[in-house]
Amino acid sequence: MTQGTAGQAGLFDTDEEPIPEPPVSRVDPDELRHALARIVVTSAPDPADPRLRNRVLLVVECPFCNHQHIHPGGRVGDVRLGERRARCIGQPGGRYLIKAVDE
Repeated sequence: MTQGTAGQAGLFDTDEEPIPEPPVSRVDPDELRHALARIVVTSAPDPADPRLRNRVLLVVECPFCNHQHIHPGGRVGDVRLGERRARCIGQPGGRYLIKAVDE
């Protein structure tokens, strides 16, 4: 190490601390759980749709991480529910079957 490199290395913690392992998921990735979703309609029409219908988003209460995930849900009049993969960040999720809830 040169003198300049040694000085820079002193700025950082150089102790060899073990890097913590990410938590092991207890979720079977092939397990299918039920999830409830709120249907949210966007305010602008979809320019790719010949009938200019508004897009639909599904706000899902994730049964794996207890957070909300947003999935595309089709267009007004053609809402697509069904099976999706969880979008859990920080911990692996699995698959869920989306059912809509009335507000």
